[in-house]
Amino acid sequence: MSLRELLDEKPQLAAAIAVIVLVVAGLLVFKNLGGSSRAPTQKWMYDLNSDRLMVRSVATPSPSDSEGTFDYPRLGTAGSLVNAVVFTCADSGRITEGMSNQEVEAAGAKIGYLLRQPDNIVKALRDGKDVAPAVLERSLLMSGPQGDDWFRAESTKSDAIKRKLLSLCDGEIPRQPSP
Repeated sequence: MSLRELLDEKPQLAAAIAVIVLVVAGLLVFKNLGGSSRAPTQKWMYDLNSDRLMVRSVATPSPSDSEGTFDYPRLGTAGSLVNAVVFTCADSGRITEGMSNQEVEAAGAKIGYLLRQPDNIVKALRDGKDVAPAVLERSLLMSGPQGDDWFRAESTKSDAIKRKLLSLCDGEIPRQPSP
């Protein structure tokens, strides 16, 4: 007896199979879509004074003076804590708060670059002013992991840093682990 004949003779079996398939499909959709929509609550930051990776709330401005101040070449003095963009090719579980740049690399990861906003944008945000997301993105400043040369995040210098990071994982795309 073929499957088709069996299902023709027993329509309840066909209905039960259809319900099971729908329930499994619904669970798979919920699992894959439901969990991925959660926004991160923490981010990697780097303290330029102590040369240490930190974990802070995504609401923490960059630069932040919670760890002290830093003398930025050509930009003046501002908070020493800036956003860090970390990349890894493998398991990111070995990356922890308090690591130096060298310790991050020994753990199989790399601080690809640092990001901060200009002082006028940070002041506007601290004063509770609305700053359009497009303005935030266009005004963003970027540096290599040492924080010694800051330039617009949308520039040929930043493009060169990002292109170099693409070769980090031997042909695979590097991942950006969450804290």
